[in-house]
Amino acid sequence: MCRQEMERAKAPTTSMMAKRTRVACALAAILAALGAQVLATAPLAAATGTTGFVIGEGKQGGERFGMIAWGAGPAAHGGFFFTPPGEPTRHVAKVTCLVVAGNDAIATGIVTEPTTAKGERTVMEAVDNGGASKDMLRFSFTPSIEADLTTDSGGRCWRPLMSPMGIETGTILVGTY
Repeated sequence: MCRQEMERAKAPTTSMMAKRTRVACALAAILAALGAQVLATAPLAAATGTTGFVIGEGKQGGERFGMIAWGAGPAAHGGFFFTPPGEPTRHVAKVTCLVVAGNDAIATGIVTEPTTAKGERTVMEAVDNGGASKDMLRFSFTPSIEADLTTDSGGRCWRPLMSPMGIETGTILVGTY
């Protein structure tokens, strides 16, 4: 289904229809990859109200990535996946914090898969450039992250020390509602 819709939306790749189609297909792929971890938190997110979101998928450094997160600060939910450089195994992380400011989203996550990396803290920064230029992304790890004590004194929110870089392919959407 997504493949057919993507073919129909092959108008200019910066068109809003093409971007929305890619995002819908990305959402389906990400939800399939993250499965029950994300879906189990949806009722709680709806009950508590959310203020920001990030969703996207693509390739950076030749490796696939995907993310979906919503909420505010340590009340955020969702997950993301990536393959670290030089490693053969995809990592999956559960979101513990989300900070959205304009077109920039910073999500903190704790790795749940693979078991060799379980419990490691990862920070994802994603920038939605709205089609004007390539969206940007970076996954950061200790020691290239620092606690964001302004957002959360409980240690669930962290921020990267390095800036994100342009993605090769894909789409990232960041916003508030």
